[in-house]
Amino acid sequence: FTLDNMINVMDNKIQELRREPKVKKQYLDTHDIILWPFWIFFPIVLLIMAFLSGDFIGTMLCILSIVLIFFSNDVTEVLFSSAAIAAGVVFLINVIRMIIISIHNAKYKKEYKNYFNDMQQQYKINLSKANAIEKEKNILVDKRKQAIVYLKKIYSANIIYPKYRNFIAVLSIYEYFVSGRCDELTGHEGAYNIYENELRLNRIINTLDNILYRLDEIKQNQYYLYQALCDTKEMINSLSSEMNNISSDLSSVANSASIAAYNTKIAAEDTRLLTYINLIK
Repeated sequence: FTLDNMINVMDNKIQELRREPKVKKQYLDTHDIILWPFWIFFPIVLLIMAFLSGDFIGTMLCILSIVLIFFSNDVTEVLFSSAAIAAGVVFLINVIRMIIISIHNAKYKKEYKNYFNDMQQQYKINLSKANAIEKEKNILVDKRKQAIVYLKKIYSANIIYPKYRNFIAVLSIYEYFVSGRCDELTGHEGAYNIYENELRLNRIINTLDNILYRLDEIKQNQYYLYQALCDTKEMINSLSSEMNNISSDLSSVANSASIAAYNTKIAAEDTRLLTYINLIK
């Protein structure tokens, strides 16, 4: 159970570190520049278009053109001159806008390049961290495979009925014996019967779903399970903290205190398991 959780935590961290950063470009596009082709024709058409577009400058220039037409002796001359003025002003505005956009894009391009380089450098560091964590995860995966082999060998002695060959049931049954609640597995007062009764009464939890987050529910009626889960949770928290603090120049996390301690513990338990297996044989 602990190995499964440790491997899962390491897998999640590896995926997080290997996730390529996404950087969104923020260039200004040239379609931000407003060009009014109708301004070279008739001011009234421009007035309608300006009102529809909500462009304040365009609206003011059109109104100015119309006013000049009404107060001029030569309507044709004023018409074309006002349209030309309006077109010139719009052209100048757009030139200024183009200059502003060009300056903005040049500045952003330089900042984006520096930011992108920093992101890529950090990504390379993260990949190095992920590779280091994966090496240690593969060691734990091998230990998990070995633990499964040992567990199957112990269960093969047929001391425990197949239905109860799981993490929670075995710890619960073990607690019944240690606490003196029973002295045999079978029978009316046996461990199996006590376990089934407590399941029916919902006094104990028998699923692994989010079990690490239900310690308060477990502590009262499943003390040995509670102790085992506390050890697992402490190990997971320690491992998570150490993975978050891996330095960029670390080629391996083999010196991780939590992993080293757990590997030592597993090695000692493996020796004990082999002794039990030999006794069973």
